[in-house]
Amino acid sequence: MEAWDEVEVLARTWTVLYRCWWSVHYTTGILAAVAGAIVASGTGPIVWGSVASVCAALITFLGPLKKATQYYHAHHALSQVLLEARHGLLTDSQFAARVGEARRYVLGTEIVVTPAPEPEEGA
Repeated sequence: MEAWDEVEVLARTWTVLYRCWWSVHYTTGILAAVAGAIVASGTGPIVWGSVASVCAALITFLGPLKKATQYYHAHHALSQVLLEARHGLLTDSQFAARVGEARRYVLGTEIVVTPAPEPEEGA
């Protein structure tokens, strides 16, 4: 498998994960709001209070929006790398370095851009 193909698969995977975490965040948040409204109105069973509490805890401790944002940025960084590589704007070492930078988005580490050394002429 070519390096570009592997990176394309990675970009698609990150897109799926971005959408999953985004869905978890908003689905859980909406459920928490609805459950809280039912409890506040006094028209439903008390179990809705537990549902609201669990949903709020999930949003707090899972941090789905943060994860979705990381995958979103990583996907777009990889898309840009692929675009530049296809047009011959990156050397192999620059390509590898930029893919590594995109991976750091997912890992949540600080992005430090260090250009890859250019190959020496005649070497």
